[in-house]
Amino acid sequence: MEDLKIEKEHLRETIAIIKEILQNEQMNLEKLYSEYLGSREELWSIADRKKIHIHNLESSLDMPYFARIDFTFEKDGKLQTIYIGKNGIMQNTDIIVTDWRAPISSLYYDSEVGHCSFISPEGEVPGNLELKRQYEINNGNLISYHDVDLVSTDALLQKYLNSNNDVRLKSIVSTIQKEQNEVIRRKLFDNLIIQGVAGSGKTTVALHRIAYLVYNYRDSIKQNQYLVIGPNPVFIKYISSVLPELDVFSVKQCTFEDFAQNYIGEEININSSDKKVTKSIAGKIDNDIDKFKSSMKYKVMLDQFLQVYFYSLTAKDFSLDDFTVLDSQAVKEVFDSTYTSKHISLASRIELTIEKLSRIIEDNIDSITSSFSDYTFQAFDNLHDPKEQDKIRKKIAKNREELHKFCKSSLRKYFAKAKIDATKLYKLFISSIENYDIFNYKYLKTLKKDTMQNIKNGCYDFEDLAPLVYLQQVIAPNSEYSKIRHVVVDEAQDLGEFNFFVLKNKNNSHIITINAIISICSAKNVCPLEILN
Repeated sequence: MEDLKIEKEHLRETIAIIKEILQNEQMNLEKLYSEYLGSREELWSIADRKKIHIHNLESSLDMPYFARIDFTFEKDGKLQTIYIGKNGIMQNTDIIVTDWRAPISSLYYDSEVGHCSFISPEGEVPGNLELKRQYEINNGNLISYHDVDLVSTDALLQKYLNSNNDVRLKSIVSTIQKEQNEVIRRKLFDNLIIQGVAGSGKTTVALHRIAYLVYNYRDSIKQNQYLVIGPNPVFIKYISSVLPELDVFSVKQCTFEDFAQNYIGEEININSSDKKVTKSIAGKIDNDIDKFKSSMKYKVMLDQFLQVYFYSLTAKDFSLDDFTVLDSQAVKEVFDSTYTSKHISLASRIELTIEKLSRIIEDNIDSITSSFSDYTFQAFDNLHDPKEQDKIRKKIAKNREELHKFCKSSLRKYFAKAKIDATKLYKLFISSIENYDIFNYKYLKTLKKDTMQNIKNGCYDFEDLAPLVYLQQVIAPNSEYSKIRHVVVDEAQDLGEFNFFVLKNKNNSHIITINAIISICSAKNVCPLEILN
């Protein structure tokens, strides 16, 4: 009874402190709008952070913490009592409630009472766990508490597991088990595949891992540099309501279809998969085209096509009519030199190439015009028809003027075919796909026929999206998505190898590399790790 009295008093004191902090923060926010002298952008940024803090404080009033640990540090023998909550709370420099994502909080999830340690930024911290206590708090009132050894043995866990999914996902921070905590707290740079049957908590673990990473890597990765790929809009809507409860507000969330459309920057129609599923169940589909399009073999064929396409851009000499200004090898060398990173677009490379070639012409204008004079002399040789002479004379005058402008206009015409988007490039690939069939794929004719028919109808299958994103990555990388540092994929068994490759490849440049992909799947062997690494 004495312990209960002490715990109730501590809860009242904690709530009183939170109310005091909350009142001060609300007053500070009002003053900020009227007194801040910095830029408008800085004001909004500071105000947004304060609003998030106020939101966290308000939500903490109902349940400031859910656990307590008493830990004796081996180094100095000091005993510290730590209350753990969904959000950390500080008053001045005093920690009132420790965030569940803090390093020391891992003792609650991982350790039994007795000798143990936790990993801090400075290294391993050994000591002795004297007490592990769980609380049931509702509307600021202490209902009960239990001293436990392992989190998973507590009756509170069963209560949450038996509740509806929404309550379970929002409350699970108090009942995370040791194995789940190990996954949640894995290093940022680890690629993870979480496998389990339906309802086993894969999504719960993944979302809490995002919350953990957002908290512990906030100085190096912003919230909007995370991306969640979900299986359908219903799921996206659901997690968008859950993540704020985990103190996560700006993480991008979308289906792979939405990701593809946003990435290529084109409005495209995507065929419903329902008809395919119905036909497949009825046994009306006797090929593996969908699987083949989602494979890395299909990417290899695209690479073969792209090699030919890029070669074709500089395959001809650069000429004014039939006078060769620069041979194809010289043009190719300059074009190849413009590939400085995966983030550079084809359009930018073309502009750089034109500038460099124009300067080469300028630097060598004397020798080029001398050769052009010899060419004009030969053009008039044995030409006696006045009309033909006048026609040639006009062409020569026009080309001479172009030379003195260092051929920028003609160079743009030379590279005109390079102005292409992902859908047109994909159509070009499909129309000539038999030229790149290095695997002797037996359903290639059907693949070509069906895909070309879809393209003519202005639509694409889901399996065409990864190739389209890949082509966009090659010709014009999306700068918005290049900032993404961490990706979570739910229902990963719905995606193929090619899908995972483009999710990784969009960041895998000399400037930014993707740090991790969590794949949440209900089937085995859906995503080889070599695709992720």
